[in-house]
Amino acid sequence: MQSRRALWIFIGLIGGLTSSLVGIGGGIIFVPALHLWGHLALKSAIATSVACIVPIAAVGALSHGLVAEGPFPWIPAICLSATAVFTAQLGVASLKRISSNTMSYMFAGLLIFTAVRMLLSGETGQGTTTPPLWVFPMIGVVSGFASSLLGIGGGVVMVGAMVGLCDAPMIWSVTVSLTAMVPTTLSGLWAHHRAQLIHWPAVLPLSVPAIAAAFLGARLAHILPTVVLEGLFGFFLVYATVRILKRARVNPEVNLAR
Repeated sequence: MQSRRALWIFIGLIGGLTSSLVGIGGGIIFVPALHLWGHLALKSAIATSVACIVPIAAVGALSHGLVAEGPFPWIPAICLSATAVFTAQLGVASLKRISSNTMSYMFAGLLIFTAVRMLLSGETGQGTTTPPLWVFPMIGVVSGFASSLLGIGGGVVMVGAMVGLCDAPMIWSVTVSLTAMVPTTLSGLWAHHRAQLIHWPAVLPLSVPAIAAAFLGARLAHILPTVVLEGLFGFFLVYATVRILKRARVNPEVNLAR
């Protein structure tokens, strides 16, 4: 029991730190760690990850808001989450009813394209302009669905689209992502809870150290050069791609077993 709790704490620290650093919500760390090291079934690992992301994203967004200069990006975050909260419900339903390798390969292709564009372009994330408001609901459609389906919080899609495709500033995009992630993951959390998929004993020992690490990550994000943050995010995009492709190769009945 003690070794299991220590494992949860370690996973929480790493997930919280990366969450605030690059705005991914921590799910990229939580899901494979809970599944591979914590020996949770994949569906349970995804649902538990969503439960942990809610407080981590809230603390991360607040920390960025306290450190950042300029107005807090409430309007873009609201526009993004307005569609994401609905598609998050579809993600939960799809987790139980759909096993589509085609969708996994298409999503992995999007991650690869975004990662390559970010890692090869020295100017990505350096911009001072923000995308038009109509872009954010479109991003929300995909990120909300991915959030509940893959347990990643949707930050990979949000930050990847804003920085990699729209050339928005990195820190600004991370703040928008973490803010929009709160209502999005809350929506998915309720659906996962009703499906009785969340492993609640792991939530508290994961979330508490993750919240503490999220404060540190937010401050580091404002100190480290943008190119470092882009490199870190590019690494997590590649990591997510590998995880999704591996998942697509698993037998659907085993892959979706609770």
